[in-house]
Amino acid sequence: MKATKVLASAAVSLVMVMGLTACGTTNGKTTTGKGPISQGQATTPTTPGTGTKTQPVTAPTTQPGTKPAQSQPAKKEVKYTVMEAPQGNFKSLIEAIKKHRGYFYFKENKVLAILMGEQTTGGYNIRINNIYQMGDQLVVETKETIPGPNDTVTQAFTYPMVLIQLEEAPKRIKVVDDKQGKYPEIQGNFY
Repeated sequence: MKATKVLASAAVSLVMVMGLTACGTTNGKTTTGKGPISQGQATTPTTPGTGTKTQPVTAPTTQPGTKPAQSQPAKKEVKYTVMEAPQGNFKSLIEAIKKHRGYFYFKENKVLAILMGEQTTGGYNIRINNIYQMGDQLVVETKETIPGPNDTVTQAFTYPMVLIQLEEAPKRIKVVDDKQGKYPEIQGNFY
């Protein structure tokens, strides 16, 4: 009895989500317009032990002048390397933007800098949780660490950041933090 209920629920989900109105699967057999799942109907369980009932099912529709909902593009793995510290010409470029919270993309070198901005003490940190490509957008998810009120920290200005060397140049970039939301893009000509 339980297997029948689960199968009936799965068939309803398949019919409703996929928008299929003329076919379904029941007990491993496909039906088309006949049997317990026929065009415009679906079986759903009722009170335990009382069997099933038939309900009309309608396919999803759109209003005139609107587009059907688009599915999200699949996430694609992105290859990258976290750089230990700014080197060479990056040192002076980072020096120019380190006080700002946000991200800056160095197109020529395919390096993405994500900065927390100027902090009044030590104990702040930023790390990468996830990086992936979704459509034409690179998405970078970060986690920021901030010191607690009882933590012993360095009493000096700090500029927490992470530098990422990308293998491929992204068309668009979105950087988000798990607590504070989206990072702004740091704008300007720093070359």
